[in-house]
Order: sequence, then structure tokens, then C-alpha cells
Amino acid sequence: MSFVHLHTHTHYTFQQALGKPKGLAKRAKELGQTAIAITDAGNLYGAFEFYVACKAEGIKPIIGVEFLVSKKGRTNRDKDNEIFEIVLLAKNEQGYRNLIQLVTISQIEGFWNGKPRIDFEILEQYANNLVALSGSMYGEIGQAIITGRDENYILERVRYYQKIFGVENYFLEIEEHPDRPMQPRINETIIAIAKRNNLEIVGTNNCYYQTIDDAEVQDMMSAVAAGRELDDPDRTTLMEGDYSVRPSREMEELFVYAPKAYENAAKIAEMIDLHIEYGDYKIPIFPLSDEEEVQFAQYQNFVDEYNATHKDKLKKFQAEEWLLRVLCINGLNFRYDFGLDDEKKRVLLGKLETPPITKKLTDISVEELHEIAESYYSDDKKKLLETMNEKQLEIVARLEYELTVVNIMGFNGYFCIVSDFIRYGKNNGVPVGPGRGSAAGALLAYLSGITDIDPLRYGLLFERFLNPSRVSMPDIDVDFSDEGRDQVLAYVREKYGKERVTQVCTFGTLAARAAVKDAGRALGIPFSEMNDVAKLIPSRPGISLQEAIEESPEFKKYYEEENGRYQKTIQSALRLEGTVRQLGVHACAVIIAPEPMTHFCPLQPPPKDPTTTVTQFSAGPLEELGLLKMDFLGLRNLTILDRSLKIVKDVHGVDINLLKIDYEDPKVLALFGEGDMTGVFQFESTGMRRYLKELKPSSFEDLIAMVSLYRPGPLQYIPEFIDRKFGRKVVEYPHPSLEEILKPTYGIAVYQEQIMQLVQAFAGFSLGEADILRRAIGKKKYELLMEQRVKFIDAAKEQGHPEELAIYIFDEIIEPFAGYGFNKSHAACYSMIAYQTAYMKTYYPTESMVALMVSDEEDIDRIRMEISEAHAKGVKVLPPDVNESRKHFTYIDNETIRFGLKAIKGLGDGPIATIRRALKDKKFDSIEDFIERTGGDVINKKSLEALIYSGALDAFGERKSLLASIPKITTYLKEIEKKDKTSQMGLFDLDYAPKVEFELEKVEPMTFEERMKGEKAMVGYPVSGHPLEGIEDFIKSKSKNLGAVEAWFEKLHNANNSDDENSENTNPENPPVETEKMPEKSEEKNSEKLKKEKKEDETATLIGFVSEVRHIPTKTGGQMIIATAESAGFNFTIAVFPRDYEVYAHKILEDHIVVVNGKLRFDEERGEVSIAPITPFRRSGEKITSDSVKTFSISQFQDFAKTAGFSPVNEQKTERFDIILPPFWAREDSEELRKFLEGEQSGNIEIILKRNNAEKSTKFFLQSTENLKKWLVGKI
Repeated sequence: MSFVHLHTHTHYTFQQALGKPKGLAKRAKELGQTAIAITDAGNLYGAFEFYVACKAEGIKPIIGVEFLVSKKGRTNRDKDNEIFEIVLLAKNEQGYRNLIQLVTISQIEGFWNGKPRIDFEILEQYANNLVALSGSMYGEIGQAIITGRDENYILERVRYYQKIFGVENYFLEIEEHPDRPMQPRINETIIAIAKRNNLEIVGTNNCYYQTIDDAEVQDMMSAVAAGRELDDPDRTTLMEGDYSVRPSREMEELFVYAPKAYENAAKIAEMIDLHIEYGDYKIPIFPLSDEEEVQFAQYQNFVDEYNATHKDKLKKFQAEEWLLRVLCINGLNFRYDFGLDDEKKRVLLGKLETPPITKKLTDISVEELHEIAESYYSDDKKKLLETMNEKQLEIVARLEYELTVVNIMGFNGYFCIVSDFIRYGKNNGVPVGPGRGSAAGALLAYLSGITDIDPLRYGLLFERFLNPSRVSMPDIDVDFSDEGRDQVLAYVREKYGKERVTQVCTFGTLAARAAVKDAGRALGIPFSEMNDVAKLIPSRPGISLQEAIEESPEFKKYYEEENGRYQKTIQSALRLEGTVRQLGVHACAVIIAPEPMTHFCPLQPPPKDPTTTVTQFSAGPLEELGLLKMDFLGLRNLTILDRSLKIVKDVHGVDINLLKIDYEDPKVLALFGEGDMTGVFQFESTGMRRYLKELKPSSFEDLIAMVSLYRPGPLQYIPEFIDRKFGRKVVEYPHPSLEEILKPTYGIAVYQEQIMQLVQAFAGFSLGEADILRRAIGKKKYELLMEQRVKFIDAAKEQGHPEELAIYIFDEIIEPFAGYGFNKSHAACYSMIAYQTAYMKTYYPTESMVALMVSDEEDIDRIRMEISEAHAKGVKVLPPDVNESRKHFTYIDNETIRFGLKAIKGLGDGPIATIRRALKDKKFDSIEDFIERTGGDVINKKSLEALIYSGALDAFGERKSLLASIPKITTYLKEIEKKDKTSQMGLFDLDYAPKVEFELEKVEPMTFEERMKGEKAMVGYPVSGHPLEGIEDFIKSKSKNLGAVEAWFEKLHNANNSDDENSENTNPENPPVETEKMPEKSEEKNSEKLKKEKKEDETATLIGFVSEVRHIPTKTGGQMIIATAESAGFNFTIAVFPRDYEVYAHKILEDHIVVVNGKLRFDEERGEVSIAPITPFRRSGEKITSDSVKTFSISQFQDFAKTAGFSPVNEQKTERFDIILPPFWAREDSEELRKFLEGEQSGNIEIILKRNNAEKSTKFFLQSTENLKKWLVGKI
């Protein structure tokens, strides 16, 4: 009799156990054991994966869980020192569901201090159809023995468990682990009590890894999890025992003293009869709305009446088929302007009752499917079709074919569900993308409102989405705006029940670099050393350690180091790699189930979010179970588009329907050709812009092609594609039958759909068969590939083509192109979003820029770039203003944008809301008005300083004056609040109410430098202007070897923007054509236009404004400086290495201007120039200083420029207004003037008194002198 392991863990017992569920099944088969259990701690993460693997290996799967039972109760949150382990195994499906309930409750209600717990209350509730093992030494019985409880107490607890589980279902567990000091005593006591009281026992090995070879790696993993090194004597370890899945012979020898314990393991396995249904689709029935119920009943009545008077009978639809057909037929009017009235719609809606289809769908040809679709046509429908034009007939035929396929597959409800929540989003102000993935190839998706791109216009294929030759669940992913996604999810939860709609978990696994670092940490290797080794692993996403060894010679050298510690580390990491470390939440996947989710899998809160739940199965197992998984994606580009539309509506009163715009607009396409792609989805990268400038798109199809080609692999064909468009290279077709398919992409196969059409045209495959071939090539399995190759060549020969040509077509076109061909449906959808964005940029550039800046307002680097672009287009970006700024970036007019109030650091949502509320009545007309109408929410030191420094209160006074007046402002508020409380005056007292006086302090105005620093501190950007503006020529005159830098930037620019000189003389619409030839790959990659250079011997003197300084610790314990400097027309980086850090750390300062003499370095990959200051030769230990870096404040440098005859635009300009005093001017007049000046707004105009060739400053600076002039006229 073989042994059955009933207490085993996989890597889903996070960071404690090693091995995957599939490995358990393989290990059992390898050992000749007939069954095996999975009992991870507190979860069922791997249960279904394990079940399927066991079935595949011919092993009986036993699903269980190692639970913790809290004696104080699962809701107890005090210290809980009475927690016991128990192992529960599902006997059948009901037992499995009970496990699911227990796990869910333990996670949602019992999770405390990092552990999910159940209690005896719910254990009793869900004990049916479970087998219970008393657990290891940490079980209640083991703990009772260890703590010296007497036999009566132990028997009392055993009888309790027997009562709730059934006598036959409860087993006392023994383990042979002498490394645990108390285990022998536990075993002896259990065996003795069992003999005396006729109790059942069972032996387990409590496995934490699958073979003994894994012991060391498991130990390493648990050490890392505990934050300990392997040689730490105080840490817990299993290294002294064998916790593997051991052979039956060894287990029999271990329990030779208790043969019943060995035998009962197999006996328990025989008690298990668990079958989990999977593979069948579990799609919820779509519930009709009340209005739809009425319409459906009316249609059913119509069918009854029709059938009573006609020989041919109409089919009585199920609700889901009826609704999907209604949506699609209504869509014929909406999408294609069919002009159908209600009667004609009803005629098109109906289907004749025909005999049921007996053949499997995969055995029905496409021709037969079209015949089946047409067999449903009534005479009335045929007459209606006779009135339609050719285009309309094509549309109806395609629709009926698709609906027939969907109906036979049983997916009517699926499309109703998707269409419903998309319609909800669109009807409730949530932007929805035009489509995503292959779903855009379905005409029925377009007509039912699921997608918004016409599949007929762009040659998109239904079979790429839903293949009649290969039945599988449709997979429609939907893009919503990132701000509206949760609203749609809430609707779905409300409609189907929150217990049936759940987000999906993911499992974070140990990647290559992390595995190396973890292994090194456990072995006690310093982190810096292991970090250096890990950096040798190529940074390609998803790379494995084995691939890294093959691809990186440096990493391989460490791996092959004989008996070295690095070799051991990497060998251990290879075993650790891929193990599960933690649970996460899938970014977009949601399950919509026909029953409560706990009928299928457990639920739990995700980490750090107790308010929601996720599944314990990941997406793959859930789909294998047949559940409906939808991807609800949040796309910020849709939010940006929506915001720009709202700005246009708000400002101009114009409603733009982006589905109705011209998608071949020359002005919009010209924007793509200019590379003006900031904020344009999928087209923003530098490389894409470069190719767009070369391509100069002339159609929407060009954009679809670029989205498809601009990826690793096909990227190399872009120059060829461009050359063919402009006729610089001949467009060639391998065979005349392929010309129509390849013509839109100039003879180059770009799309998966083209490969499918090519196979159909050349070899006579159906599109469904062609898709199977495409998938086979994509899987890169040799046997599959050869099978399809033979099939294609034979089919091509049957079509009359020579074998040599068929081989050439397959080997040179189909196989390589199918490997990288892109899904045209997906590319078309994303091109549509890009085009819509570009349309708004073309016709509403400032509004679009505001929308983009709002989206990026948390990313100051993006904001800097967008402000630069706005300035280049003549649009001013002004500081925030309490009267004009909304919460976010604000459109003022076509030439002006203002920072929003939210951009001001230190100004919270409360003060912003107060300011915006106060503005509903009218704008603020003075500082007093602002104080009175905003009150204490805003009028406090922190908020006032933030508003003043940012420039938001500039309309009420000069910034320095306002800052000096903060105490007076807060006092003023208190006085008017006190007045409001105490003023209980009568009607006739009004004129005598004392007026609260307020005047701003008179101080010298803030300098430009101070303004800039304040703005940068408050909004992250110096909005007032750049300190180098106006003195660019001065900077160039003082720089040295600037020509080398400018020449390099020019060279880089030319390489990025190169256009063939002959492009103007060619016609892209009619390039020369040849046939019977295969297009050659481009001989010259664009990336080779610019050879990689790293010149480090040129020196220069560069001048720039330091906008950012980073002090970076190095691996050797030193520090280096990386600073960004903005110069005249370009930016550069200042790099100071550790040996020179002390020399320059005090010189390279943020918000200062530096003159740097140093060595240049050009980095073409990043498009950056850097300069490293030159340090004179130093003797050992000598402390030196250097003049290679000179530092100036902004005002110092501007003064320096002025002495050379240059005028900075943003220097602080203080104007003056002279008052020439008349002879009769007396002291009293001067006093009156002083009082008058105190009442005026502060500004930059200094008031000077002049008399008898002498002058004296009044120390007053006014914003305007208009009032003063009038006062003087009156005075004189």
C-alpha cells in the first residue's frame, strides 16, 4: 500500500514553503503514490491549479487547508495566545465549499496580526463533509500534551472534535520529526491514548518542500522572510529534519511502530471523492430592465400572432438573443444611417424557426454558417433586403453571420452584459474608449455600442476576435477614463450583486534580480556586493536567471566560479526564482459570476485595504473554471480628452462629438507629420516623433500602421515602409492575389489580419483556419508549426500554386511576419484615441494643453516640459490668481493659462473650496474684500504665505508688502468678526458704526530672485520668468567651445528629423509597383544614422541656471552630485564625482547661476550633454580649491550682464515718479501726502520728492500713480 501525504505546503504558504502545486502532483506520480493533498496555511490559492495538475497526472487530488483556530474568537483583537492549528480536508464538493467559506471568513473577519483565524463557532457551522487532522505540535491536542494537561481533558477535546466532524472523520495526527524536541512525547501520548480509547491516528510528514534537495533553499527563504542570516543561531530552522514529500517506503519505516498511522493515510484518501466542475462557461443571465421586459413581451405576442397566420413560423427568442438583435438592428440606423422605421426593424429582427443544428460549430464551414444565417430569413425580410443597396446588403449579411456564430456558441448574454455597462458609462458621463483588442473586428460590437470604430471601413476581421473554428470565451477589455472606472464598477456590483462581482488577485513572484539579492542576503554577503552582481542581469522585463546566464557573459562568469560564494548564491537563486512572495490586486480584472463568488473560490481583502475583496484564485484558474472575467481598464488619456471637451463646452459653448469628426483631416494629419505629439496617446515618444516627421502621415491608415510597426521586431521595417510610401523604393508583391491585401501597407505585412487574409487568398483557408495557423506560429512550438506548414503548402498546391512558391510564401512571409504582426483592430482603436487627441490639439490647442496639464499636475517634470511647449506656441502660463484660477490649471483665453489653486503647496482643499465658493457671487475687489469673504479657513499664516509667495494675491498688493502685512491681515479678520458678533445696532445707528481701518505695510518690493524662489517653493516652477531671459547673447559670449555643443545638438536634431531630399518629388499615393517579389528588409536601420559617441576629451565653459541638484550616495560610501542646468537654448548636466565632492558641494547650488569649466560628455541615447568640472592635480592628502565652478546669485549675474551692456528681461525694475514740490509746499502738505500714499496699493514705482535740485525718497512704492496724479492736481 502506497503512502498518501495529507499535510503538505506549497509556495502559497508565503515565504515558508517551497514548490509549486504542479510539483506536488508530479512528485506523487514520480513516487508511485496514488493521491496527495495540498494544505497551505490559511488559504486555497493553489487549490484549483493543484486539482487540474493532479487530474493531468492521474493522481487523486485532496484539497485541504491548515487553519488556525482562535479559542478567544475570530473577532478578538486583544492578545491571542490560544491559537491552535488544525488541518481540514474536503471529502466532496460540499466539503470543498465549506473550506471556501471557512477561508473567506478567516480572512475577512478573523485576520489579525498577520494571521487569518477561524473559531469554534464557524468550525461547527461548516464542519460537514470535512476530514479533520488534529495538526502538528501546534494543534490543540499537541499543545495540551506539551503543557501537561491530563488525559481526561485531552479526551474531552477529542470528543468535541468527533462530535462536530463525526467520529469517522477525525484523526489524531503524529509526525516523525525528532528535530522538534517535544514531538516524540506528543507521538507517544497520542498513540497511548488512541489505543486505550479506540481513537483513529494518522501519520504525516508536514511537508514544506518537495525533495530533500530543496531543504537548503527553503531554509534560505525562511531566513530572508525573518530578516535573519543563515548562520544566526537564534532563528527557527527545519534543517535538522526532513520535511520533503518522502517515498512510501521511508514513511512506512518512519511509522513502523504505528502501522495504523501509515495505513490510515491511504484510508482517508479513499474517503475523498471530490469533483470540481470546470471548462463549461458560467456566464450570468442578463437581467432585462423593466422597459425591456415590456418590449420583449410585446415582441413575443407579435410572434404568437404572426405564427397563428403564417405557414413559416418565427422563432420565439430567449431574452438575451432578442436583446442583442434589437441592439444591433437599432445600431444600423445609428452607425450606418439605414433609416429603418419600427416596422422594418421588426422584420429584420425576426428569425424563422428552423431545425436545431446538430453539427459541432468547429465542423461547420464558413459557407455553411452563411447559409444557416440566410435560412432564418422570412419572406418579408427577403423583400426588405431587395430594397437595399449593395453596401447595406453586405452589412446585413455580415451582421447575421456574426449573430449566428455568437448564438451557436451561446454568448448572447456576454454581449448584452458588456454592452449594458458600456452604455451605462456613456450615458452617465464616463468616457469610454472606442475599443481595445480584437473585439473591434466584430460588426455586432460596433452596432451594439461596445466599440466605436467601423470594422468594415478599416478591414477588421470578426474571426480574429471570435473564431468559429476554435470555440473560446470572448475576451473584451474596456477602457474607461481613470476617474470614471470605479463608477462603472459600482454600477456592475449594484446590478449583479456585490457578492458576485469581485476583483481578481495576482501573485507577486520572486524575479531574477530579487532572487539573487535574497540568496545573497541569507548567505551574509554584503548588500552592495550582491547589488553589483544583480545589476549584471539584463534589465529586460521577465528575464529569467537561466536567460541571464546565457545572455550576460559577466553574470555567467560569477555563476561558473568554482566553489565560490557567488556560484552558490546564484544556484540558490535559481531555486528561489518564481516562488510566490505576496498577494496583490490585478490592475483591471473583474469577475462577474452567476452565483455568489464563494461558490467558486475564497475571497479576502487585498493587502492594506480592508474595505474590498479579491479572489484567492488568479485570472488563469478563474477563466479555466469558466467564469466571466472582464478587464475594466482606467486610461488617463480618456480623462484628458474629456476634460478638453468640457473646457471647450464651458468656454465656447461648443459641443464636440468626436465620433463625428473627419478622420482624414489634413490639418490633423499635418500635426502628426510635424511630430507635435506631446500628450498624444501612443505617439509621444522621441523615436515615434522622428518617424512621423519622416512618414508625414496622409491618412488614418498610416497612423494604424505606425502604432503596429513601432515595436521591437517590426521597428526595423519602418524606414522601408516610409521609402515605399514616397516611391523611393519599389512596392513589391509576392503574388498578384496578395496585392489587395498588402497594398494599404505598401507591400509589407504589418497586421495579423493581413496574415490571415493572405493565407485565405493564397491557400483557400477559411479565416478561422487562418487564425489557428497564426496562433500556432505565435506559440513557436516546432511540431505545431510544421503541422501547419504542411497543411498550408498542400492547400496552396490544391489552389494551383507551385510548391516552391508556397514554401517561399510560408517561410519568408507568413512565419516571420506572423511572429511580430500586430492586431490591427487594437491598433485602429488606439490610433482613434490618438487622432481625437490630435484633433483637439489642432483646433483647440490651449484648451487641450490645460487638460493635459491638469492630468500631469503631480508631475513637475512633465509640467516644466508642457510650460516650455506652451511658451513656444505663444501661450503664457501665469501664476495662480484667487480671482481667475480654478482648483486645477485654468484656461483664461487662447493665449493664457493660469496655475490652479491646487498647485499651491500648503493650501489644502478646505481653503480652496472656501475661495471658490466665495467667487460664486463676484470677484474679490480688494484685500479687505478677500479677508471678509473667505474668513478663518483662508486667513491664517500658513495659507496666506502660500497664496502670497505663489502670486495668487498679486491683484491686491505687492508680495513683500502683503507678507509684511500678515499680522495686520489676521488682526483685521478678528476685528471684523468681533464687530459682526457685537454689532446689535438699531436702524438709526448705522451711520455711526465704527469702521475697521486696514492698510498694507509699506516695504521695498520683492526682487525677481525672491519672487522666483517663492514661486518655485510654492508651485514647483518659477512662473515669473527665467533668470537668463534677455542675456542669452551675453552667456554665449562668456562660454567657451560652445560651438562643439551646438554642433552636436544640430547633428542629433538632423539625425532625428532626416527627410530624403527627393520626397517632395514623389507621389505617395501612386508608388511604382512590381509583382512576384518578396520585400527585402531595410538594409540600414535608422538607429545607425547616428554612430554612438562618447567624447570625453573636449573641454568647454558652460553657463547655466541650476534648476535641480541631487546628492547621490555611492556604493563606496562617498557622494557625488548630479545637477541640471538650463542654458541659452539647451540644458546640460553637471556631474561631480566622489573625489571632487568636497571641492564643489558648496558651489553647485540650486537656484543659482554657475559658470563651469570642464570636460564634455555627449550621450546620444539620452540626448544629453554633461560636463564634469576640471580639478587641478593634487598631491596626496592635499586639500585644494578650484575655480572650475563659479557661482552667482541671480541678481549678481544680472548685474554682471548689465555692466556689459545686456538687459535681463526679468530683472527687478523699479520705476520712479518724481514730485517737484512748489515753493508754497509746507510741512502740513507733506503730512497729507504721507497719509494719501499710505492708502495706495504697493507696487514697484518709487515716489521721489524733488526741490531745488535736491531729491529724497519717500520710501513709498506704488502699483499705479494715476490716483496720485489726480490728488496732486487737486492739491496744486
